[in-house]
Amino acid sequence: MASTLENMTALLTPEILSRVTGQTGESESAVTKGFDATIPAIAAMTANRSDDRGFMRQVAYLASRTAADPDAIASAATASGTNTTTEDWLSSVFGNNLSGMAGSVARYAGIRGSTATSILSIGAPLVLTYLGRWMQRDTLGATELAERLRGQRAQFAAALPAGFEVPASIRATAPVATYVAPKPDTTSLNVPMLILMGMLGLGGLLWWGVRQSHRHVQTAIGTGVSTLVGTSGTMSGMVTRALPGNVTLSFARGGIEDALSTYLASPAKGTSSFEVDRFGTESSSLTPQAREQLRNVAAILNAYPRARVTVAAHTDNASDEATNLAMSLAQAESVARELIDAGVAPGRVRAQGFGSQKPIASNMTEPGRSQNRRVMLDVAVK
Repeated sequence: MASTLENMTALLTPEILSRVTGQTGESESAVTKGFDATIPAIAAMTANRSDDRGFMRQVAYLASRTAADPDAIASAATASGTNTTTEDWLSSVFGNNLSGMAGSVARYAGIRGSTATSILSIGAPLVLTYLGRWMQRDTLGATELAERLRGQRAQFAAALPAGFEVPASIRATAPVATYVAPKPDTTSLNVPMLILMGMLGLGGLLWWGVRQSHRHVQTAIGTGVSTLVGTSGTMSGMVTRALPGNVTLSFARGGIEDALSTYLASPAKGTSSFEVDRFGTESSSLTPQAREQLRNVAAILNAYPRARVTVAAHTDNASDEATNLAMSLAQAESVARELIDAGVAPGRVRAQGFGSQKPIASNMTEPGRSQNRRVMLDVAVK
């Protein structure tokens, strides 16, 4: 039976390879070598963040949408084919190390950096398409997809080709467990153990690298899921952070305030999404905890006046769509009103209700419907 990575690679058709070689002027063998490093690298980075619930919801949504588009991979291989959403997701996978990853692919395959960037841009919809088909075939939601990817971590790490160097910016984020070649008289019993240690070391390296550097942060209020870069303060519990304008806030590590302030303090530009703790199926009322944390969010936004927020609310499909749209809009307006009441200028906040139009999981199961009921803060920095 073919492995997951072999099935992913099978989506890379001769037509796509020919198109890339024709547009870049690189040899087909060099382009193929670039994909041999890119596909397992994207898969490994994605699997290593399978514990990040917000990120996996994004993966599930994009995978479902990409798999439904029969031209997603081919269009990425065209000279003018750009998919901003997919490219943003690729940036969220590698974060500030995206250019470093492209450089590593270029050096490994002996190609130009621009060609390596194109290969990464094609590799992203390729991996997403396969994951989306996985979800459709086995009726997987974001949670089940995360579990499936967790089981593939070692396989993906082991598939990174020999000679392909992980960028130094990732290696530098954490101590690396080094594989030591056995001496000639090492017993065969120890060889598998040493190989396993090397694989685990690489897996840990990738996991730490992405956790420390990724640009797009998604986190749920009060869940305690940490997806942060350059965290200050204590190692656990509360974080105290100084903001521009001589503002100092204290909040729980791993909450939306922690993730948002880290993102806005970074040099990255674009849009990142943060999930607000849900209200309940039939309610647009904020909980006291959500109100407190949204007031902190407002203070952070006021410290970064270039940030704009779209509050996007979504429902499952349990009710008719008119009811879904009304409920989602009411929830979005409730959050927007709280931010404005806390001092954010009205012109920087807008509310949108999408009803059940943008599911990220199957509405056939309660876990899936629960994931689809969400309110997101899409924060854009101009």
